[in-house]
Amino acid sequence: MSKHISQAIFRPKAFPGESPGSILLRFSGAVFEKPTTALSAFGLNDGELCQLMRKFWRGDTTILSQIADLSDWQLEPYVLAKSNSRCHRDWMSTRHVSVCPDCAQEGHLPVTHDLKTVDTCAKHGLKLLTHCPHCTKPISWSRPSLTHCKCFKPLDSRIKASQNSLRFAKKVDELVQSRGEKAIDNLMLAKKVLSTRYQLSSDSAAEIALELHDGNTQSLSVFMGRFVQGHPSLNIRAVIAPISDLLSDFGISEDDFIARVAQKQPRLKAAYLPQSYYLTRTELMYALQTTTRVTSDLWTKNLHSQQVDGKGVELASLLTFYAHFVGDSAIQPQGNHRTLRELQAATKKPYSHFVSGIIDGNYKAVTAIQESGLPDVKIEFDLSTRDSIPTGYLTQRETEAYLHLYGVAVTSARQAGLLRAKAQPDRWNRYLYERSSVDHFMKNYVTCGQLAKQLSTSAKPLKRKLEYLGINPISGPDIDGTTLYIFATKSIKGLTKAQLAIAEREYRGVGRKGADAPRPDKRRWMTAKDVTSLLQVSNQKLKYLTRVTPLVEGVPETSSSKATRYFKRDSAEKAKAFIDSLVPIDELVRSTGLSRQKLLRRIRLLIRDAVITINKTNFVTPNDAQRFLSHSRDYWCADTAAEFLGCKRFDINNWRKMGVLDAIPPTDRNFVGTPHLYLRTEIEKFRRYQQHIPPR
Repeated sequence: MSKHISQAIFRPKAFPGESPGSILLRFSGAVFEKPTTALSAFGLNDGELCQLMRKFWRGDTTILSQIADLSDWQLEPYVLAKSNSRCHRDWMSTRHVSVCPDCAQEGHLPVTHDLKTVDTCAKHGLKLLTHCPHCTKPISWSRPSLTHCKCFKPLDSRIKASQNSLRFAKKVDELVQSRGEKAIDNLMLAKKVLSTRYQLSSDSAAEIALELHDGNTQSLSVFMGRFVQGHPSLNIRAVIAPISDLLSDFGISEDDFIARVAQKQPRLKAAYLPQSYYLTRTELMYALQTTTRVTSDLWTKNLHSQQVDGKGVELASLLTFYAHFVGDSAIQPQGNHRTLRELQAATKKPYSHFVSGIIDGNYKAVTAIQESGLPDVKIEFDLSTRDSIPTGYLTQRETEAYLHLYGVAVTSARQAGLLRAKAQPDRWNRYLYERSSVDHFMKNYVTCGQLAKQLSTSAKPLKRKLEYLGINPISGPDIDGTTLYIFATKSIKGLTKAQLAIAEREYRGVGRKGADAPRPDKRRWMTAKDVTSLLQVSNQKLKYLTRVTPLVEGVPETSSSKATRYFKRDSAEKAKAFIDSLVPIDELVRSTGLSRQKLLRRIRLLIRDAVITINKTNFVTPNDAQRFLSHSRDYWCADTAAEFLGCKRFDINNWRKMGVLDAIPPTDRNFVGTPHLYLRTEIEKFRRYQQHIPPR
């Protein structure tokens, strides 16, 4: 004998335009029970209530038809379309609901009250309740009846709505009835953007949205004008960027709107954008009037540390960025004032180069960012081909020719402070060298290469031979990080080939040690040849292994000047044990069932530099392998989920796009980018409902 009731005693008749949740509450309210309890009595409860509401809004009437008479009812096409869209959470909520007390008393709730941007009842002119007036908790579908909260107290608070909110609700009702889907989208999106991005009150946002729907921009231009006056460093496009797409959707000329906002109205009181204001990458591209490539370059190099919550660039960072482009109206454009567009075309350098120069103080912007955008900002930069070098200075090439040195040697001397030079950022960051400093360097210093040429020997072992004689360089790679070794002339004064011959006994030929010279301790050091034999790798792989394994390269005190590589013996033995403990990728492929290509891509996204390649074989450490196996058990890709559910990968992707299945969001710490991953417990829970969802 079945433990469930076979047929519902009370089947309410659904009203045209009624919310599916209202129908469910009327059914469960007959016995003053929560919907899940009432449905369980008839064996119809197969999951959480929010999932059930999602099915109702997607058009699945399997359960509704068993508990109510739907002969005169169908879900509004606009609500059905929004419920099946990817952004359904932006417009509707499956957990919380808005209630008109008078509509609840009349016995049914209209479906338009389920839209998030509607906060007023068009029929009764009351503000919709979102929180219980008694327990102050959000009102949910899980309550005993239409008129009562889940705390069993009546929803009897009545607050009269403003005229603008009432007009907005009536317009939404009218458009839903006339099926003006595009017009509803524009109207509700306008209110949402104004109330969330600009923090306008619901009443003001509704008023401006209705005016935009009628093609009137008077109120919006006044608001934007006040924001522009409050932030004079921002251009108008940076202020109106969040609503720029809406202007064209409402058929409003963007240029005319910008011109109206730009009109100075002295009676207007300045207003300030909210601290939560931000611009996305697309909006920043619109504000700066740059291309996608230029904006991405600026985003990475100049704004990469100023992003907030993954959304975009916050207001404080925008003001800091724009402050470098305030300009000076007193400066008249001259011949050496060039736009960034001209400089980019002439020098072939990216915009980010000049922007970085302006931020660092190397260039000076003489005009602000106007509506024409960043490319038309003028800075002080002379592109004249005629270049007069100040008296007493030499260019880089002239200095190289004067000293008979390569450019890298001159640069090393400048970096070591042995040559004085001044930078010219407006001349492609070139340097001019003082003639007196060049003469002083020529008289008092010599490079290792020049000295080797004078002594008819090789420069490579010369440095060690000189150190053996007690002559040390004053600049070099291991001293101050410069490229070349430089010696003081006075320290090598009188140096002859005979003196170098004395060092040959210790450093013969190209630097090989003599037979009687001390050798490195083999108990502490191993040569590269010995290490390659121990680790079974090529000599070229040793440098890579010093980065990914405990292998340590060093220089023994008694090592030869010849380029012989030595490694610490204990580190080589540790590296051998480390390599032996690595887990091959093929073993993970067998354990997870993933393809080799997908596994490598996913593990590289999850753990940076996790894959170690030795002898054309990929490995991971045991800890990384355990972490990946744990992650792959808890988070499934579309192929794994499809195999578990007995469907195709395309079905999983379609259900994700419809909002039936939710992939883990980018904010989740286990998010690894592409491909989309799904929580295993959610897939297992979804398996109980999949028979009600036909694959596409």
